[in-house]
Amino acid sequence: MRRQCRPGCGWVISAALPADWDDYAANRDAFAKEWERHARPVSEAAVQSARSPISAQQMAGYGVAAVAAVLVLYPVFFLFQAALDVGDPQVRPPTAYGFDNFNGIFQYPQILLNTLTVSVAATVMALVFGFVMRWILTRTNVPAAIYSNS
Repeated sequence: MRRQCRPGCGWVISAALPADWDDYAANRDAFAKEWERHARPVSEAAVQSARSPISAQQMAGYGVAAVAAVLVLYPVFFLFQAALDVGDPQVRPPTAYGFDNFNGIFQYPQILLNTLTVSVAATVMALVFGFVMRWILTRTNVPAAIYSNS
């Protein structure tokens, strides 16, 4: 028996119910038994394999992190190895390590001054450029602003 709203209410509850709702409501136990008959038992091994301790997203993240680490750390390692090499510069791998190269820097103060000048100038230019670009993207109506994460 389909339920309907009182006359004049404007909507019918039975419109949202499936067409065989009356059959289901009358034979609920029979439907439950039929459902159980077709259900397959799941083994504990299948449940354990479905619960992987690491997801595909985590595996992809670890893979990207590993590639980035190799691409960044290898050149840094090579730089430190070359900086600490006090033996013959033509021999690879280095045969002797030490800090003699760092002691020699202070004999040439112009090298330190040039390094500091270039690094300060590059930092100031990057800050000015970044500030101006951020101001343009947030305060004006430029077409590329949709690609910014402001």
